[in-house]
Formats: sequence, C-alpha cells, structure tokens
Amino acid sequence: MRTNSVVNDPRVTREASSLATNGFDVTVLAWDRKSGKLMDEFDGKIKTKRFRLKAPVDSPSVILFFPLFWFWAFLHLVIFRPQVVHACDFDTMPIGVLMKMLKPETKLVYDCFEYYPGMVHHFLTPQLRTLIVLIDKAFTEFADGVILPCEERKKLYGMAKNFMIVPNTPKLQIIPTKVKAKEFTLFYGGELSKERGVVHMIKAAAQLKDIHLVLAGDGPLKNIIKKDYKAVQNITYLGILSHQDTLENMAKAHATVVFYEPTNLNSIYAASNKLFEAMMLGIPIIANKESTVSRIVTRHDCGLVVPYEDFQAFVYAILQLKNNHAVRRKLGKNGKIVFRKRCSWDRIESGFINKYKNLIEK
Repeated sequence: MRTNSVVNDPRVTREASSLATNGFDVTVLAWDRKSGKLMDEFDGKIKTKRFRLKAPVDSPSVILFFPLFWFWAFLHLVIFRPQVVHACDFDTMPIGVLMKMLKPETKLVYDCFEYYPGMVHHFLTPQLRTLIVLIDKAFTEFADGVILPCEERKKLYGMAKNFMIVPNTPKLQIIPTKVKAKEFTLFYGGELSKERGVVHMIKAAAQLKDIHLVLAGDGPLKNIIKKDYKAVQNITYLGILSHQDTLENMAKAHATVVFYEPTNLNSIYAASNKLFEAMMLGIPIIANKESTVSRIVTRHDCGLVVPYEDFQAFVYAILQLKNNHAVRRKLGKNGKIVFRKRCSWDRIESGFINKYKNLIEK
C-alpha cells in the first residue's frame, strides 16, 4: 500500500518486482492524488489498483482525504485476504493494523520510507509531534517486520522486532551516454525545494558563469525556477522527467548534489536513491555533512562533503570538481566500484527475499 500513484516510485517498483519474481502474488494499492485519472495496471507480474481521487500533495489539508483512501484500501484487503500486508510509510499503517486486528494471522510489514514524525513536524504543534512519535513507535512494535533504508534509523525504533535493512539502491544498469559536455555540468533531479539545497545550486550557478546547472523535478520552487531563471544562460530546467530519463541526464553530468536540510530527523536520516544512482553511474556527489548520506560519501570516498549552511564551501566544492579532472575521476570510480561490489540491488535482493519468506513462516 502506498499513498501515491507509484509512478516513478523506484523503491515500490523494485521491492514489488523482486517479490513477484520470487513466487509472491503481488497487488499494489496506490492513490492517484495528482490527476485522479491514472488507470489500474497489470504488467504480467504485478497488479496495480489505484484510488483515483485528486487531493493536495504538500498541504496539511490532505488529512481530510485520508479516511476515504483508508476505507477504499481496507475494503480491498477484506476482499483479497492477503497473507502479508506491506504498508509503505506511516500513512498506510492504520489500515494494516486494522486488518491484522481483524485477521491476526496476517503478517504486517511496516516499510519506513521516511521518518514520518520528522517529515511532518513543520505542520504540527509540539503536542501533536509527541503523539505522532508515540504512534510511530507503536506501529513498529505492532508490525511483524520493520523495513528501514539505513542502519542509523534503528536507534529510533528500539523496541521493534525483525528489522530488515533495505537501502534505496537500484539494480545495476549500464546507461549509454554520449561524451560529456566540455562545460562542467552540475545535475540535480528530484524535489525542487529549499530543503534540498536547490537555492544554493541556483546561487552558485549565478556566481559561476562557466558551469552549467541542469535541474529536473517538481516541488515548491518549480514555478520560481521557470519564471525567474528562464533567461539565465547557464541554468536549464528540464521539467518532470521519468526515472529513466533522470538517470540518463545524471550520467551525462560531471557531478550531482544530494543535500538534506538538517532541521529534523527525517532529513538527517534520509536514505537517498540519488546517492546510490550516482555511485552506480560513477558521478561524484556533493553532500552536506549533517546527513546520513555524507557518512556513506566519506566512507567510500565518492564525493565531497560540506556544511549545509556554508555556501562558500559549497561553491569551493564545485570548483574542486570542475578544475580537477583527476579528483573527479577518482571519486566517481570509487563510487562505481563500491556500488558494484556491495550496494546494488542485485547484491542485496536475495537477502530481502529470504527475510520475507522467513517472516511468513514464523
């Protein structure tokens, strides 16, 4: 279960495909909140059923629509009577808990894509934040298995049982690319928001006229980027790209940015797809030192790390990569080697499937 359309949701696609390939009958219950027009799908292995109701994406008012999705999803669970309910994130767990109460033999998996109390803390009073933290911990204790994207998040769920660490890492792909542009290209594809360092990137491009900043994605800053920076020669906005197109554009770049504003635990413990995709493609990463991402970058020497608020350090990191081809090549090569040896989905898929099967057999 997932409260988005699962279009361009690589984690859902990856896990569902692996389960379907290894003997599970998989149905994805998704919510098309943006258009309300996407149809159900069946690709031969996975059935995707969608609740087609438009609703706000980044507004607290979306909570008014959740009971409708929960009711729709719960009816499907009652009809399907699945052996396992796999709840992606906090906002689908109420249905999973209700189903387990109705049918205790159902196995409930809580897949913590985000640390939800941190993700929504801007919208909540201190009292509500405390309540969400307590509910989130209760969910992890209630679940038969808890999936986390990184080891560091374990400390947030001390009482949970049967942890599975499943990083946001792709299957190995060889992305054919043309020769990289002579002009140094910095690529970012993802959420266009201040919290992801996009303002830093735009300011750096305005200051460094001999680099090319390529942006792609959606978010609060999209309209500002389209309006205010359309005339800037060294900034290009590609719009909303498919996941494959995003990878292809990253592969053509010289470096990428993986920033998370360190104001809450969700950002500090963010487990980024972009990090592992850049490693796979051999693209050096600029990360902020306050995040979990920076520990991976530092450990494997596959990029540069700077403080989130230090704009000049960010500019200096760009110049280091721009002006030193040998450093750039070394960092990219380090990431690619580590990814192929240890991090790709091909390396961790069997462990994921075995833990899932063990969960069902208990």
